[in-house]
Amino acid sequence: MILTTSVILPAHWACALVNDDWTGLSRDDELLCAAAHDDLLSEGWQVVDVERDEDGEPLAPWFSWNYCIYLPRVRGIERPEGGELQSYIAHQDGARIYHHAFKLKAE
Repeated sequence: MILTTSVILPAHWACALVNDDWTGLSRDDELLCAAAHDDLLSEGWQVVDVERDEDGEPLAPWFSWNYCIYLPRVRGIERPEGGELQSYIAHQDGARIYHHAFKLKAE
């Protein structure tokens, strides 16, 4: 059973999150994106795509002055206040998570 959720993160992280292509990101963006990616992975979530409309086209990113609330805190990096955000689709293998929780409970 695959669980699906929507995650809001910076639009310019799409190549890194979806395609594992980190070229073109600044060093600060790499660190922020990696922290967000690691947070998702620690909970069993993997970004698989950007959200799309009924025609299969990516939803347009939008600008927000509340940009920084969607970014992880990384020591030594100042988070920008405003920027373009994108809605992403993340999957979690519910069966694997259930099996892991059951195994921990049994131990």
